[in-house]
Amino acid sequence: MVGNFIADHLKGNMRNAFNGQIKTGIQLHHTIDAFTDAHPLVALSKNRLRPNMNKYTPVVIDVYYDHFLAVNWLNYHPTPLPEFVKTVYKKLIKYESILPPRTLYMLGFMQQENWLAGYAHFKNLEIIFGNMSKRAAFKNNMHNAVDYLKTDYDLFQSEFALFFELLNENATAFRAVHGV
Repeated sequence: MVGNFIADHLKGNMRNAFNGQIKTGIQLHHTIDAFTDAHPLVALSKNRLRPNMNKYTPVVIDVYYDHFLAVNWLNYHPTPLPEFVKTVYKKLIKYESILPPRTLYMLGFMQQENWLAGYAHFKNLEIIFGNMSKRAAFKNNMHNAVDYLKTDYDLFQSEFALFFELLNENATAFRAVHGV
């Protein structure tokens, strides 16, 4: 879990600084990213959104899919989301001494604002997209991302559900090969 969480904040050789299950978690994260980036169902979601989001489409779709995971959490995991999220935060804090600075900085906000559970609610998505829009380097429509989600909600959700089942199979196969 920790390796998967920190993977995006590791640059260059930083990945080699870890071993064991953390390194495997980093590898799993990259496997999930590659699978997601190449999948035709994700491409359908991206293609529908691209005229509105342009270069920020992949980031917005990622948040949409986080939303659907949060909303449908009990379809995928037996532990209720709020309880699971508390476990995640505790584990990450337990490993804070090895977290990259950017991850450690972000973790404070994540926990304080409860990002992981918050993805389930439109109001939180509006805040997330509003903040992303302000930080973006280029002109964008991310402040309207929730409206676009609502417009094609059922299509995005069905694409997510089909994709997530396949992603889960892929991640399960990875864990079986790596013994985790």
